[in-house]
Amino acid sequence: MIDKFWNQMENMALPTASELEDLNIIEQRSSSLLFQDGKITAQYQKIWQLYHCLFGYYVIAKSGLDRLAGRMAEQEIPPTEEDDKDFYQKYDTMELPYFYLRSFLHIERLSEEEIRCLIRCLEQKDSEAALKEAGKVVEITYKKVAAVKPESGEGLVELFSSVYGEGNVPGEAIAIGIGSSGEYDEHGMLADAEKDKKRIRILYSLKEQLEPVLSRCLGTKTVVILNIG
Repeated sequence: MIDKFWNQMENMALPTASELEDLNIIEQRSSSLLFQDGKITAQYQKIWQLYHCLFGYYVIAKSGLDRLAGRMAEQEIPPTEEDDKDFYQKYDTMELPYFYLRSFLHIERLSEEEIRCLIRCLEQKDSEAALKEAGKVVEITYKKVAAVKPESGEGLVELFSSVYGEGNVPGEAIAIGIGSSGEYDEHGMLADAEKDKKRIRILYSLKEQLEPVLSRCLGTKTVVILNIG
């Protein structure tokens, strides 16, 4: 189990420091364990990825999104094309064809003790105890780390710009994304317009059904963001 986890993590794409900086979303840079002269360090990147992996395992275990992804595939709903993936889809660690964590993981919100626990896990990759302790840190901190802007509580925060306000979510919420691309012919036209309408109806219905289920499973307000190509 422990070897499988580390092999999986080592094979995952790691965002560069510049990609993380370009999001312009990190709240504060006071921890010398994560930043040097106010800049993201390699240690920050590895801790961010570790937290992401552990939280991904937790979300799947609590929600069963892997089984739901299988049922969606049976309905022939196309996932997001590789070239259409945004930062959150590209670097997601759940490795599911449709679902991904749309919240940014603010590891800078962790205490120094919590960060050191994650560092120990990275340094002691043969220690199952260290991995379990890191998992416990994620389990007790994800509500503050993955929340969009926890100090805003139920107040709405703009997660992304949107015409109809779909990018405005409660600050306390965790955001889970669903991605799917339409199928187009060689002329750039929808291959099957009726089939695509059905795909979009299914995805909007799924969003409405999933939000209360995920909120219950994760014990905190959870919103579903649709990324429909």
